[in-house]
Amino acid sequence: MITITIIDNESIAYQNGVIISNQGNPTGTVTYISNDFSAIEQQIYNTVNTESVGDDLQSIGFNNDKAYLVASTDDKITVVDRNSFFKDTEITTGLNNPQYFAASGSTGYVTNWGDPMVTTDDFIAVIDLDTNTVTTSISVDEKPEKIISKTATEKRRISV
Repeated sequence: MITITIIDNESIAYQNGVIISNQGNPTGTVTYISNDFSAIEQQIYNTVNTESVGDDLQSIGFNNDKAYLVASTDDKITVVDRNSFFKDTEITTGLNNPQYFAASGSTGYVTNWGDPMVTTDDFIAVIDLDTNTVTTSISVDEKPEKIISKTATEKRRISV
């Protein structure tokens, strides 16, 4: 027997569960699975916003109550409310084949591959998360992949 609970509050529709990015080519999607596995909802971004998240959804990063949907082919990051998946804005300037997102406080970091055939155009985009603008970039070696950030507390625990 399966019990489905309907919560009539769209602001917390995706609060208690797992968010999965489905890369897709050309169009990616996002799936939600509730913590107790009783609910699975496909294409939540498309359903909530009545539009596609973009081509080649590479990854999703989180910071506080925001989710950052990274679409590499479209050179954009779509910022949504983490719990409702309503779109807040898009970051479309200062990116070139973005891959992965990490945040520390009010700063985001996004790996960018640039042109996969050029070995000297790869970088980390630094984003002011209060204004959702790329403020600078850091040159790196070819095809940077995942990126993580650690709080000072986590760093202390690791070093012990």
